[in-house]
Amino acid sequence: MRRIALVLCVLLTGAGSAMAQEQIKADIGFGYVAQDLNSTSGGTGVYPHGYALTVGWLLPNGAIIRLDGSVTQSHSLGLANFGPGFENTVDEARLRRLAVSLGFLFNRRGLVRPVLHAGVARLVLWDRNKGLLSGNSFVGTSSNDTVLDLGAGVEVGQDHHNLLLDVTFDPNYKVSNAFGVDVEFDLTETHIAYVYKY
Repeated sequence: MRRIALVLCVLLTGAGSAMAQEQIKADIGFGYVAQDLNSTSGGTGVYPHGYALTVGWLLPNGAIIRLDGSVTQSHSLGLANFGPGFENTVDEARLRRLAVSLGFLFNRRGLVRPVLHAGVARLVLWDRNKGLLSGNSFVGTSSNDTVLDLGAGVEVGQDHHNLLLDVTFDPNYKVSNAFGVDVEFDLTETHIAYVYKY
């Protein structure tokens, strides 16, 4: 938590000093996101996909503040015993991710503009296993965590219409399952979005 508090302090300080300058440009975007949850505690990962919304503010010195939100889910087949015996099941994972970051946009007057950013991300994870025959279900995980967020991407386009390709890495998420066991994983998120710049 100390690391996250420190990052938030840096973000607010940097944003405040930069906003004192002239002309801030805003943008909003919507796109597709694919995620990779890589278990670091011996379990198996999942690969959710869904939609992302992004809002950004570009400052005159090239600094960029970005707020990203995504809603994703995944489904996988398995086998479980809910009482009567083993049956085929479907495991459904739903994720909600919200991140705020501060970065720098390079070559900001060019057609192709690389960007680096870092901040904090909060993930809400809900996972349910449901029997296809009996209809019985079991919620295995309903938890959340906040971690540091690192990312890099590229903007392509000019004037109002732009394309954003961005990859973020959130290390060391820790959530608790229904048995009280901590599950740890890293999250890699790739999203491609259409961005309209005002």
